[in-house]
Amino acid sequence: MNDTQLSDALKTALAAKKERLAKLRTLHATAGRASRMGKDGEDEKANPLHAGRRPPLKRTVPQRPQAKGGK
Repeated sequence: MNDTQLSDALKTALAAKKERLAKLRTLHATAGRASRMGKDGEDEKANPLHAGRRPPLKRTVPQRPQAKGGK
């Protein structure tokens, strides 16, 4: 294979790769929108409990009572 044939092969491979990536981008974008759509086709808002930071967990182990007075 000479340089010209190699150059042509690389150009066609690159063009095919760009086409595949463009197709995957559109599929990925539409899949993300479809999962957030409601029954009527409107965007559902994110669940407010999971939208922000998670609240701290409550302690399940009782803490020792405070010591009264010292020596």
